[in-house]
Amino acid sequence: MNFNPGHGSTLPVNQNTFGVQNPTLGEFANPNQMNFPNSFVSQVPIFSMQNQQMQMSKHGYPATAFSGVDMVSPEIRTKIISGKDINLNILLLPNYETPNHQKFKENDDRLKRNLTLDEFIIAFGRYKKIMCQVFPNRAEELDCYLSHIIETANVWPGIIFEYHKMFSAKCSIMLQEHNIKIDWSRGDLELRQMVCAGSTVNMCNFCSSTLHKSSMCGNSRGYQNSKTQPTQDKYGRDIVVHDGMQICNNFNQPKGCVKPYCRYAHVCKICKKTHGKFECSTNKSMPGTQQEQNKSFPVRQPNNEHYSVNDLIDKDLCSLTYIKIDDAINAIQRYGSKSLCCKVDISDAFKQLPIKKEQWHLFCVKWNGQYYHYVRLPFGCRSSPRLFDSLSTSVCWIAQNNYDIKVIFHLLDDFLTVDKPSDCGERTMALLSLIFNKLNIPLSYEQISSVSTRGRESSNSLSNPGRDYLDIAVENLQAFAVADSTKALYNVGYEHYLKFLQLQGSTWSTFQLPPVSENLLMRFIAYCESNKHLRYSTIKSYLCGIRFFYLLKGGVNPLENFVDVLIEAACVTAFFGFLRCGEFSVYDTKKIDHESNLCLSDVQISNDCIFVHLKKSKTDPFRYGITIPLFKNSTDICPVVVLQKYYRLRMSIFSNSESFFITNKGDSLSRNFFISHVKCTLDKLGLSSEKYNGHSFRNGAATTAHKARLEDHLIQTLGRWSSDCYTKYIHTSPDVLRQAQIQMTSTLNN
Repeated sequence: MNFNPGHGSTLPVNQNTFGVQNPTLGEFANPNQMNFPNSFVSQVPIFSMQNQQMQMSKHGYPATAFSGVDMVSPEIRTKIISGKDINLNILLLPNYETPNHQKFKENDDRLKRNLTLDEFIIAFGRYKKIMCQVFPNRAEELDCYLSHIIETANVWPGIIFEYHKMFSAKCSIMLQEHNIKIDWSRGDLELRQMVCAGSTVNMCNFCSSTLHKSSMCGNSRGYQNSKTQPTQDKYGRDIVVHDGMQICNNFNQPKGCVKPYCRYAHVCKICKKTHGKFECSTNKSMPGTQQEQNKSFPVRQPNNEHYSVNDLIDKDLCSLTYIKIDDAINAIQRYGSKSLCCKVDISDAFKQLPIKKEQWHLFCVKWNGQYYHYVRLPFGCRSSPRLFDSLSTSVCWIAQNNYDIKVIFHLLDDFLTVDKPSDCGERTMALLSLIFNKLNIPLSYEQISSVSTRGRESSNSLSNPGRDYLDIAVENLQAFAVADSTKALYNVGYEHYLKFLQLQGSTWSTFQLPPVSENLLMRFIAYCESNKHLRYSTIKSYLCGIRFFYLLKGGVNPLENFVDVLIEAACVTAFFGFLRCGEFSVYDTKKIDHESNLCLSDVQISNDCIFVHLKKSKTDPFRYGITIPLFKNSTDICPVVVLQKYYRLRMSIFSNSESFFITNKGDSLSRNFFISHVKCTLDKLGLSSEKYNGHSFRNGAATTAHKARLEDHLIQTLGRWSSDCYTKYIHTSPDVLRQAQIQMTSTLNN
């Protein structure tokens, strides 16, 4: 067939045209090394011929001659074939994308949609078609991946596209950055488990199986036959049927039914006409109806006025089904006698979840001429139980999937576990404490108990001690480190500090410690003395209480001077790292270059070693960078211990700054700030500060290494010297010179 395409057309070619024959991993993984011709983009087929013998008329070929024409731009095709991450939404857009429309597409809301399963199959089919035109050997792999997605959608509907986006991005990064091709046919089960955590599982209502729907279950017939028809709905309202259809109870309420498509009949429950019960004339003439009900509770008037915030919250969205006592009894009966039950309770349950600041005005009360608003979930709000139950459900999922706790139930803020007699119940109790401690969710220790099914309290011994159990033991020892009366006083002081922070307008999330700084503590002391009229001894006890709870929860002493900890950490780092002052400080706090100055991301902290990465130095003009290890030692100036202490205190106060060393005002550590504080400390020690400068730590490290009789090449390596100029940094003390002269005179006498 003689085919002479016009300008911009694409010839249908076979695989040999591209010069690619089942590419190896290296050929496919790196797009720059693929043997594509220069006209690769224009040679990718975008259609197929139905009839190879069809002749072209004087006006061209008939449209029916071509099928499967994909309106996909060459740029998108190139990205797909080169292994880059592609948003499948773009393959569903009806218009043909050109480079001029790229900016428009980035702002297109259609690209942000969450694809349904049907849309995903269509879009992924186009993706597979383009990929297999160049790599036909990937057809089976992509088919297996599509089957994996469909299987996931059957169990977790609604999250398949989010899972695909994360998986596709991971494959693209491994391919583009590391030259490694991921097998798509297997998917990523760990990633799927992470994405699907907490999602509603699509299971059969009769046998709880995820392999079939409720309509296909063999037990549905017997279940439906034995099931009695309920007389009330889940809110306790009577169910009334009219003409074979259930009457909508919401329609017969004062505010009516707000669902756009309701499956129930919208008729009056009394006269069966097309109006609500509260608009019915028959209902108004009956005693004890609307007129008397208005005396006991407010009814929405025709002007749609809301009498409380609960009127704005949908009952159906906030409905909640609690666990039954029969579920716990069945678990105990299944494990038999001597099974161990552990019970914990969250302290101040609803108060653990904050309210959006934009909704504070909805939870406002007036008292004594002052307006107050809730900042945490209040009791009595219709949505509070449902919102808090989501947190409790997440905790149960973490306990079962991450810590292998077999049986755990929750009733809002109460949690119950059941263990076999052969299992270690103390381990479960320790793991529960560990989970809540890591999530920073406080427990009510007065209501923590572990009881055997025979009624005797279990012992607190740890039969199989391990690292996690020892951590729990340390936490318990810290909790009982002070007397109950002292702890009660500490708790009052800590609560006063939290209230003071709220009055100051400070906010923090549930999973963070409240902010603390020297300035805040000074203002808190002034607040206690001026507003509360507290005595000195009481304020001192309050400060001890703040210190106790911060050490208990975060391991940081808030009363410790931040500047002292900073200077100590900087001095130890400069000494053991043989650093120049300009390598860990800045000259001007207003001109910070994060591409050369020491940042938080340049320091890696572990239990045994600290790695400090210098992006530039005097001996590194091309900025290749060098990483300096600082190892742990058993002295009082251990760099690991000192830097860990500084890091914890720094992150508790300044968590948003990029510089690693920062002052108490949040600024980057400057050279003048560091040297002035070091000289001030030397003066307090009675030493002459004039003899020391920013280079003293590098000189002192070299001198100390020489005095410790380290070999010359080790001193040269530690100080990163490229020649023997390090000898100029070694200072010889006058005592050594005196001894040398004495030895010379002894030789002359002989």
